[in-house]
Parts: sequence; C-alpha cells; structure tokens
Amino acid sequence: MVVAVTKDTWEDYSGAPHETRLVSIAGEPDIIWNNSSQRLLDCAIARPGVIDVIDTKTMALIEEVHTEEGVHTLAFDNVRQRLYAFLPAKNNCLVNRKNKKA
Repeated sequence: MVVAVTKDTWEDYSGAPHETRLVSIAGEPDIIWNNSSQRLLDCAIARPGVIDVIDTKTMALIEEVHTEEGVHTLAFDNVRQRLYAFLPAKNNCLVNRKNKKA
C-alpha cells in the first residue's frame, strides 16, 4: 500500500489514485507508519510533538500521543504491537502499545 498524507488528507494509492476521506491531524506529518493488522496509521508530527493515530477503516483520528517537539523517527515491533518513538531532546524512547479491538 502506498499512501500520501498531508496536514488534512490521507490518500490511498493501492489502486487508482483517489481521495478516500479527509482526516484533520495536528500538523504537517514527518513520518507515517501503517499497522495493517490493526488497521492503524501512526503519523509522527514534529510540531507540536505528537503522534496522531488514525483508524484506516473508519478514517477517524482515534488517539493523539504527546511526545516532544522534533519527534520524527518511529520503529514498530509487529510481534508485540508496540510503536517506538525516539525522543531527541530527552535522548530517550516512548513506547505506545497497540490494543485496538477489531
């Protein structure tokens, strides 16, 4: 799946390009992570320092995880369903566990 995310739009390019639905997020996305098994899209937004979590089935913003300004590096552990965000100012890591019900 290939996607394009802007401050106001998520577009799915897995087939013919089309705009599926608009989703408002906190700012310009720096990096996204698609968790296809849970149907979640994590958008790291360096300013204001959050990760917006979007349900890709309903295209709804379901969570906003506060990090710190400048966060734009994510890693995902698919086995444990954990998203790691690296916090540059604190030289630390935030762990967000995914427990979305199907």
